[in-house]
Amino acid sequence: MMNEISVNSKAGTIELTKKFSKAASRYGTDEYNKLQAVRRDYPTFRVVEKAAPKSNNLMKGLTFDYMRDYIAKHDDVEGGIMAQFCELIGDTDEARELGMGSESYGTVRAWFLSTYPVFKAFAEKREKILSVVNNGADKAAA
Repeated sequence: MMNEISVNSKAGTIELTKKFSKAASRYGTDEYNKLQAVRRDYPTFRVVEKAAPKSNNLMKGLTFDYMRDYIAKHDDVEGGIMAQFCELIGDTDEARELGMGSESYGTVRAWFLSTYPVFKAFAEKREKILSVVNNGADKAAA
């Protein structure tokens, strides 16, 4: 892995992934030796474990059931969007007869978001609000 150890000159830290840190804690391992080499190059820097990246949970709750309910309320006059949704999740007589299951959640979600772009716009708006809040919290912690 390329980003298992990095030097953050601005913060004065040597940053390790959790996996690398655990391996580097065992004397004589390759990870231990790599860490010691970096520590020799940067003797005044602190060694820290990088925080795991936070997952983007802005679409939490966007389940198949939620999508079905939303489409039922906002479908076109012919019911074409619901028909496409049912086709994608394998909820048609033809799909059941053929034993065809659902497309992956990610595929159906991508289709839903492209069909109803208002959700993506809302998630981006929410993300922008949260980034302002999180940046303020980061500055306060520093």
